Formats: sequence, structure tokens, C-alpha cells
Amino acid sequence: MHPIMLSDPCKNARVIMTFFTYKTNIHQAHIVTLKGIWNISTIGEIEKEIKMHRLKKQIEKEHPKIHFDFSGISDLDSYGILGFAQLMERYGVKYDDNAVSLDNVPEKYEDLIKNMFSYMYTQSNPPKRAFSFRQCIDPFYRIYIDLWLITTFCGHVLLASVLMFGKKHKIPLTAILRHIEEAGARALVIISVIGMLIGMILTQQMIYQLSRYGGQDFVVNGVAIIVLRDLGVLMVAITLAGRTVSAYTSEIGLMKTQQEIDAMRVLNLDPVILLVIPRIIALVIVMPILTVIMSVVALFATAIVCYVMLDFSFDFFYSLLKEAATIKIFLIGIIKAPFIGFWMALIGCMHGLRVQSTASSLGKNTTHAVVKSILAILIINAVFAFFFSYINY
Repeated sequence: MHPIMLSDPCKNARVIMTFFTYKTNIHQAHIVTLKGIWNISTIGEIEKEIKMHRLKKQIEKEHPKIHFDFSGISDLDSYGILGFAQLMERYGVKYDDNAVSLDNVPEKYEDLIKNMFSYMYTQSNPPKRAFSFRQCIDPFYRIYIDLWLITTFCGHVLLASVLMFGKKHKIPLTAILRHIEEAGARALVIISVIGMLIGMILTQQMIYQLSRYGGQDFVVNGVAIIVLRDLGVLMVAITLAGRTVSAYTSEIGLMKTQQEIDAMRVLNLDPVILLVIPRIIALVIVMPILTVIMSVVALFATAIVCYVMLDFSFDFFYSLLKEAATIKIFLIGIIKAPFIGFWMALIGCMHGLRVQSTASSLGKNTTHAVVKSILAILIINAVFAFFFSYINY
């Protein structure tokens, strides 16, 4: 039996791995003898030695039993065990395989090796949790907690509003105007573009569908009712959920991480009055205005598409629009806007105040604020739709 060196040992090498093989008529075995220092100071050399192996395919082909001999180890730590794990991976075997045998392990290293491999396999193969009743009710419990937090925060905001308008606090008009500019004036371009595209796409699709039945004259009626009653306010709200609500959460959350809100409380200043209420008022004011602008732009795009595809004159289009776009239809869409704006701003600010002093917390709360805002938009729109249908309005 002659040892086969896996790599040519250099003069300064501190890690030597000797590979022994022998064959008999009954079985065959491979022996790897580890020598030297296996710790953090030699991990680089260990990895170099491991990368020089070229015997994995041979071993897999012969399916041997592998013996790892630790008699030559003079020092071993957790980094050395990680290197040993890489060596076993090179051979295509695992610590708990029946074909693996660890021989002559010093007693002082037995617990360390056992605990390290146990931890590594637990991390790579986490145990599956048994099914429990708590898993079923956990989503509903989270919804309950979210509703409770939103309701509590809404009560805090209403109480602070009463104190503010009761002349105990100065109304932050400058902050309100600044947020109106950021949420409204700076969103005009994107709102107009979305309104133009919505009007053109919706009109083109309705022309294509209604032309089959000779109903081109009903295109204006359909687009006007859809845009003014539902689609206009929904598109504005979803746009502001991604643009403004996320900004509210990130701004307040960043102030929370930098302890600016704690500084306000030390100075006996209410963060809700200074940070939350101006944003809510701004979004309540901006939502109806942007809804009107988007609806007008969408209907203007409808007029252009009808002129190009159906040869409708603008006078004829206006006469059809007057019949469909009644004050009743217009008010149904506008009434929703302030309520949607209130809850969107409330959710965004609430999650901003819930941010902890970590970057991941800021990202998670921003994502939750946008998702919950969109969900609130759809719920509020559905509630108003059922309400108006119930009263036949």
C-alpha cells in the first residue's frame, strides 16, 4: 500500500492530505489522512489543497467507503471543520453518510465536529414545521392587528386635529401648502399622461367591441360613465399610492431612524400635528382636483380617438358627452376622492411612525404602506359602489 499525494507538498505547506487506496477481492476502501494545522490561519491553504483534487469522478464510479484519519491533526477549529466539509463535498459525501468514517479523532475535538456539522445541516435543511391551528388563524390575526392599529391611529389623528383646530396649536399652513405642491402640482404631468393613455386605450377597445353591433354612438357614453364614476378616481389613487404614500412612509420613517421624532417629543411638540395632519389634509385636497384633471384629460383623449376612428366632430362628441356625463355621475366619482385620500395618507404616515432603526424595517413598512393603501382604495370604492346601488343613486 503506497500513499498517493493529492498535491505536491511545498516547503512552506502546513496542510498535507494523504490519500491511501487498497483493493481486495471483497471490498475496497479509500483513506484520507489529514495532517497539520486546520484553523483560521490555514483556511486559505486548505481551500487551495481541496481545489487540487481530481479524484471525485473515480471515487463516485467505484463507490468506496471513505476513511478520514485525524491522527495527524495538531490544531483544529471551526474554520478547519468548514474546510473539512468542503473536502467531503469534493468527494461527493456527507458527514452522516454510511460510507464515511472519521477515525482517530482527538477527544477534545469530537464535540466541536459534531456540533458544527449539526448546525450546518440544520441551516441547509431547516426542519419542517408541523401543521397547527395557529397557522390557519395567523393571517386573520394579522388582519385584526392591522385594523386595530389603523383604528387607534385614526383616533389619535382625530384627537390631534381637534386640539389643533381648537387653537391650542398653530395650524401648520406652510407645511400643508408644501405637501399640496408635492402631491398635487408635481404629479400633474404623470396624471395627465396616464389619463391620456387610459382614455385612448379604453376608447379604442370600446370602438372595437361596439362596432360589431353598430353601437358606435354608445362609445362616448360608456367611456364617460366609466371614467367619471370609477376609473378616474381609481387611477389617481393608485398613482398617488405608489408616488406619494411611499414618500410619506419613507420621509417619516427616516426621521424616526434619525431620532428627529424623539427630539420633537422632548421639545413637547406633537409629531402627529406637525407631520401627519398636514400630509392628510394635503392629500384630501389634492385627490378631488387630480381626479377632475385626469377625467378631463381622458375624455379629451376620447374625443381625439373618436374624431380619428369614427369621424365624430367635436360638437357631436360634446352633445353625446352632455347626455352621459351628468352631475350625478360626476359627483359619484368626486365624493369618493377625499375619503380615499384620507385613508391613503393615514396608512402611509402610520407605517412611517412604525419604522424601527434598521434599513430593512424602512423598506418593509414602505412596501406594506403601498400595498395596504391600494387595498384600502379598492375596499372604499366597493363600499361606495354598493352604497350608491342601494340608494339607487
